[in-house]
Amino acid sequence: MEPSTTKLNLQLTSAQTHADDTINLFNDMQWKHETIMGNYAFKRNQGLISVTHYKAALKIAKHLFSQYEDQLPPPDSLVPILVISYLNLADFWAQQGKNNQQKNCLIHAFDYLICKLNNLKSADHLHNHICSGIDKIYPELMLCLQDCQRLDILEEKKAMLASLQRGRII
Repeated sequence: MEPSTTKLNLQLTSAQTHADDTINLFNDMQWKHETIMGNYAFKRNQGLISVTHYKAALKIAKHLFSQYEDQLPPPDSLVPILVISYLNLADFWAQQGKNNQQKNCLIHAFDYLICKLNNLKSADHLHNHICSGIDKIYPELMLCLQDCQRLDILEEKKAMLASLQRGRII
């Protein structure tokens, strides 16, 4: 009786894993669709449509991140889709000449990733992915803060990154 119970448990585990993969793939496809539609509208200067799709893509990316951040190993696309979503939204705000919204978007992206890095339970697989994401967001944030003449925030974020690089996260 024990082997059949084990076989049933393995089948259930396999079915659950398959269901999780299907859900992940579906959400990833939704993210991709929203991003493509946002890019399409962006190229055609359809601001309201573009920002709606970019915000939907960011919402999906955050949902996927929270859903799979504890999975070992995490999906390779977990951090990149989050970073791409934030950068698309920031680019949209820049194109619209709304530097304050661009700044807020990039600050939120940087702080979100720093927070996720701070909340890691150990030096798990996600650490390097999040650090790579920060490396993509940080230069954009620095340029934006310089353009907005927000040197106070610029110095604060530089200190956070320096602390991170020393291995002490604030």
